[in-house]
Amino acid sequence: DFFGADGNYVIFVDDANRQRELETLFSLISDEDSARRFHFILTVREYAANEVRSRCEEYEAPRMLILKPFDDRELSDIVRSKFEMSPFAVEKILEISKGNPRIALMAGKLVTESKPGDIPRSRGEVYEQYFSDLRRRVPSFFDKISLKFAGAVALFQNIRFEGQLFEEIVLWTGVSVNEFHSRVDLLYCAEFVDVFPEKAVRMSDQVFEAYVLYHSLIKEKVLNIGTYLDYFYPEYSGRLVEAINVILQIYSLVDVNSVLSPALESRFEHFQKRPEHFLQLLINFGPILATKALLFVRDQVEALKDEHYTPSPKLPPTRERRDDTSILDILAGFRQSSHRYQALQLAILYVRKRPSDVGRVLNLLLERYGLVKESYIREYEVEHDLVRSLVESMPEGDSRNVVDDIFIGVAFELLKSEFRDSNYFRGVFSWKDGYRTGTSAETELRTKIWEQLKRLQDVAGYESQFTTALKSFLIPWGRSRRPEILEIDLA
Repeated sequence: DFFGADGNYVIFVDDANRQRELETLFSLISDEDSARRFHFILTVREYAANEVRSRCEEYEAPRMLILKPFDDRELSDIVRSKFEMSPFAVEKILEISKGNPRIALMAGKLVTESKPGDIPRSRGEVYEQYFSDLRRRVPSFFDKISLKFAGAVALFQNIRFEGQLFEEIVLWTGVSVNEFHSRVDLLYCAEFVDVFPEKAVRMSDQVFEAYVLYHSLIKEKVLNIGTYLDYFYPEYSGRLVEAINVILQIYSLVDVNSVLSPALESRFEHFQKRPEHFLQLLINFGPILATKALLFVRDQVEALKDEHYTPSPKLPPTRERRDDTSILDILAGFRQSSHRYQALQLAILYVRKRPSDVGRVLNLLLERYGLVKESYIREYEVEHDLVRSLVESMPEGDSRNVVDDIFIGVAFELLKSEFRDSNYFRGVFSWKDGYRTGTSAETELRTKIWEQLKRLQDVAGYESQFTTALKSFLIPWGRSRRPEILEIDLA
């Protein structure tokens, strides 16, 4: 037993969302005693953070630490130390890389090797230009069989050359076992894959991984997403979702949807006959199947029996995170969808029918439609829709109700937030960076919130709780608030 000896162990797990045996490692916690202690350090990309946090919470509440991307000055120093180029070229590279040094160096290499003024316009262009030379020099890396093999390894994250899953992968890809082994040798020599003694292979280069996922699934379509659903869904639904997320970090949503949408549409009725798989499909891909997904949610919500709402003495309501699957989970992915407002309206309709889930709905609204790093760039359009949907759903009358309670929970969270200079949305939260003055969009949002809160002061059932909650909000935050925001709030 590797962990049998007494001592304090620190176990580091990189890309924790990709580790199938994570729970096995966590089970060590239950074996702890005074002589043996276990500490885990896990890394995870932002899009998979919620999933990993949920897996951790089954054993122990994790402490989350957000690693900041490089800021513009740091990244500029890195690029200038490696390449000679104009200030304009450096600025364009910073825009494309968004704090990622690997992409910045890839772009810098391309700029210095290209004609003057020839600068990639997007991350996708960086990847395409970066690998185009390799494709010309070693075409065998990118022939149909190699691309199928590499795409399958990237999609499944690691493949063992034995067992039922491998047999199904061979059938799905149409790549024979001998061809699989020959491609392992080819890409291993190029250091694109790692090979392990237990007859397993996985990608070793994440940049190459994103490139082959895009080309195998989307651009060249040598791997068929539709038949992937037939073979591997829903057991390996997470693999496809993560692959799409990796692609979207680099490439266009339009390109991805042009392939993914027809594959999902063609199998919609098939999955509809399998309720347990159908719900998972809508949770994973609801925004792509937007109309059908929202109609399904509407029908399910309208079929719910009305519950009586008994307000809690605590105000605002407590957010509640739940692990069980619900139709609410379908509504979680519509933040950047053109159907966002309809999704918000359905979440509010749900809580009016089932007010016992007020904490769960509040958590959904704040976690999925609340403030994020990009809110400032988009002029708080999502937050405006969130507030508007609640205000328009608040019933007339002078008695306390669940929508008013939800609004107060959302309002207090939005009003707490501070917005700083342009470094804020690059992930830098330093107080010394200085404050950005309140924008008209921010002012409008806060004013709309305060106007509605003022109306609620006169609603029966809110008097004492509302005053107490308001004081608890104002006292700790007023001292650190920017002058222009404090002026809006006090007015």
